[in-house]
Amino acid sequence: MSALAWLLVMLPAAVQVTVAPDQPMPFVYSDDPLIIELYSETDVEVEGRLFLQAAHTGGRIEIPLGNLTLLGGASYWRAVHDAPRERGFYTAEIVLAEGDAEHRAQARFCRIDRPTALQRLPVYAHCSGDGASCALTALRSVGIDTMRVAVDNPDLPDILTAASHIGTHLVIVLSLSQAERLSEERQTLLQSQCERILRFEIVCNSDEPDCEQSMEALRAMGCPAGVSLVVSGASEFEALMQAGCGGNTRHVTLATSQWPDAREVLAIRRMAAHYGHEGWQTHVVCSNWRPGGADPACRFIHRFIQYRAAGAAYVGLNASVVADDMGVQETMAYLNGLALRFVGHTFVGPLEAPDKVHGLVFRWGAIWFAALWSEEATGTVSVPIDGAMNIQLTDALGNPIAAPEPKEGALVLTVGQEPLYLTGYGGVILGRAAAQQVRVLVRDIAENALIREHLPPGVIELVEAIGADPNGAGNRLRFLELLRLLPRIEEQWHGRQLPRHVAVPIIAKLSELARAVCLIEEDRGELFLEPLSDTLARTEEQQSLYLTGSAGTAKSRERGDWILGEVRRLVDEAEALDAADRKIEACAVATLAEWRAQALKCAAQAEVTREPIPAIHQVVVQPEASEDDAEDDAEDDAEDDAEEDLPEGEVPPETETTPEPETDEDGYKEITHTVVSGDNPFNIARKHNVSLDDLLEWNNMQRNVILRIGQKLVVRVKSAD
Repeated sequence: MSALAWLLVMLPAAVQVTVAPDQPMPFVYSDDPLIIELYSETDVEVEGRLFLQAAHTGGRIEIPLGNLTLLGGASYWRAVHDAPRERGFYTAEIVLAEGDAEHRAQARFCRIDRPTALQRLPVYAHCSGDGASCALTALRSVGIDTMRVAVDNPDLPDILTAASHIGTHLVIVLSLSQAERLSEERQTLLQSQCERILRFEIVCNSDEPDCEQSMEALRAMGCPAGVSLVVSGASEFEALMQAGCGGNTRHVTLATSQWPDAREVLAIRRMAAHYGHEGWQTHVVCSNWRPGGADPACRFIHRFIQYRAAGAAYVGLNASVVADDMGVQETMAYLNGLALRFVGHTFVGPLEAPDKVHGLVFRWGAIWFAALWSEEATGTVSVPIDGAMNIQLTDALGNPIAAPEPKEGALVLTVGQEPLYLTGYGGVILGRAAAQQVRVLVRDIAENALIREHLPPGVIELVEAIGADPNGAGNRLRFLELLRLLPRIEEQWHGRQLPRHVAVPIIAKLSELARAVCLIEEDRGELFLEPLSDTLARTEEQQSLYLTGSAGTAKSRERGDWILGEVRRLVDEAEALDAADRKIEACAVATLAEWRAQALKCAAQAEVTREPIPAIHQVVVQPEASEDDAEDDAEDDAEDDAEEDLPEGEVPPETETTPEPETDEDGYKEITHTVVSGDNPFNIARKHNVSLDDLLEWNNMQRNVILRIGQKLVVRVKSAD
């Protein structure tokens, strides 16, 4: 590869220099010395010096290589033991001199870890060129084992062959028309790689007829891979749902030319639930992104962590930002650090942190991972570590950092734009992060007018009581009461007492809340009365009854089969937690599985209906609490969005348009609130410090009303006089 070798032709004898000749790409394992290979056609003696500069520190060091005797036609390998062992991206400059003749040349290399030390990353790489330019070996070296490639790529046969040799999984991208008219040659090629294809990503438009039938034709090819809808945003996804496209795909890929906001992932997941699809997997890919300038390589880590926290299953980037036919890139070093430290398959919640400082916690059993960074130059975050063991602090490249002494059971860390990774086992951090996530979920439920409209007031009070004190002594009873709601709402849906677009979002949100509470139960330390084995046995009985009693078409069993899969997942999780000695959380998760299994009976007996589902594109999803807690900022954002929605030259309406309204005999005055983007009845009532019921009564509205931008609402407020 041309980037690996330099030909120093200004010397009397041409000398070729190669970095890391023992590797297929210029990367060096962190426990290996840096190897340099020198080759000359003729005998020559040179004096060598090596200069190394680390991108993450900017530091530059000089390493004398001394006098080197090269024999013509023979390779000379030199181990540079003095080279830095820190992981990272390096620029190497070598200077060889013979008498007065001297030449300099540069190359890049990465210090990374051996693959056996790395976790498999939920990242996939988009390959837009041939197999060589996609650098499959470099991708596998940093934990990426999935490649995304278009079906019409002329080099697809070579790419699939190379992927097969090194065990890489595949995501195949194609349009709906390509799926319909797939050539026999391409179809045979894909069928030969069926066991490696994870999914097909289908680009289709809402106005394309028979899109569902076309995707069924793709499934008929015989590959067991899933199918994902490719969309550019939540609005396009809704258009496809309204058109009846992709109802059975269970995947959606958010593919954009610029990285989207993480809230777009949340919006798509909520919209899927609105259309009756709980548990869809969402993926994010931006194949156009290139790091540089104000958008350095470490920003990919920010996005990856935020997308995963929002529920994204996979995050995709262009393979060329990791390595290409010219060598390795800086992103490779950051991916290595992530693969070394990231053990967080499941998002737990955010840590309490100042504005613009992020602390997001993930976990695998009792092992946890916290990613910490600031959007500004520096910030401070306090991480609770009471009771935790095996605490390790590293930079974003995986290099160890000495942790400060704990203060009052917490590590106070100064963070910058380059993330820090903190990992450990057990302790209070999981419960603290879960409590924060409970508050986020409760706020989300409270601000959802559709949920508030259809849930009895007692249920809303129950949810708000959980959010007010997630660690409260009475929360075990509240937790069990919350679980009993799940099969009840399922039964109301299938009994046509609740429409699907109401029931499924409620079930999904309450289940998510219940799972977060399960983790807090472990911290509370209150044992469950029934042993885990009894709860699992009852859950197994419910599953068996469903499997032996369900009949009908695959369409009629769709909801029941999904619940069955979810119950099995929860049972597996409970057993893993029990093995990790998190006994109380294991019992809580098993109890959640049991109550979800209670819904299998009514799901098995449900009739297939085609309910009209109202569009929700006018309802703007509110930011998560951890993203923006400042009300002033939220109001400013809403005003900016309103300006963008108006035609050029128009001025957005003022929120309060009635100057100096008259005060009535009760001391109240009427003002007019003009709806802007981001408004819903709940936050309008909160803004004016009035009750939601009063606001709805004054304007003759129901709780599930969809507001229009520019709509005027009457608000009665207490006069300041």
